[in-house]
Amino acid sequence: MSDPLAQAAAAPTAHRVLLVDDQAMIGAAVRRLLADQPDIVYEFCQQSSAAMAAAEAFQPTVILQDLVMPGIDGLDMVRQFRGLPATADVPVIMLSAQEEPVVKARLLEAGANDYLVKLPDQVELVARIRVHSDAYRRLLERNAAFAALERSLAELKLEREKSERLLRNILPEQIADRLKNGASTIAESFRDVTVLFADLKGFTEFSQHVDAQHLVGLLDEIFSTFDHLAHAHGVEKIKTIGDAYMAVAGLPRS
Repeated sequence: MSDPLAQAAAAPTAHRVLLVDDQAMIGAAVRRLLADQPDIVYEFCQQSSAAMAAAEAFQPTVILQDLVMPGIDGLDMVRQFRGLPATADVPVIMLSAQEEPVVKARLLEAGANDYLVKLPDQVELVARIRVHSDAYRRLLERNAAFAALERSLAELKLEREKSERLLRNILPEQIADRLKNGASTIAESFRDVTVLFADLKGFTEFSQHVDAQHLVGLLDEIFSTFDHLAHAHGVEKIKTIGDAYMAVAGLPRS
């Protein structure tokens, strides 16, 4: 299934017009009206049952649709186009042999964008095709821009959360909060502060005789115990470096 947003990035400059009409004569007449327009690519579909597949394959920027077709009401056809992701926003210009205000109103309510009496004047037909096609392209470009912005914001949020987690892993929470809030220099003086540096004796030699999985598991068990004791006694863990553990007590938390 085609993605309308993907069309915005690589949309051709030509206006792509799909005509759905059960009369081959009308199809040939519209082809002649558009033949001398180099910026318009034309496709004709005579069977209403094939219209949805034709629209998905052709990817029109404007759909011209006959109001009265065998086996389907014009209102239902418009609703089908509006329910198909590939054509949900594609402008639909209805064609009819009669100009009835009540019918126009019903079609516009169903999702049609415009109404022309067939066979339309060439100048008017071409002008309306270009206006609606350009509007559709702008809609695709806007939607693509919004989608790109949403992706960028989501990626930015993930990176911000990742940076915040890293910051809180290496610094005390209150310091991390101050840095997050814009503080560039953090230098304070406190009395009666105790700093603990704990190092595992003989760790270097010991690590040469055990496998890595066992070593990491042992360090995790030891430092998890340190973390529990630090929390229980109100000691602030600063960080671990290899087999060393650094913590501080006596610093205010506010």
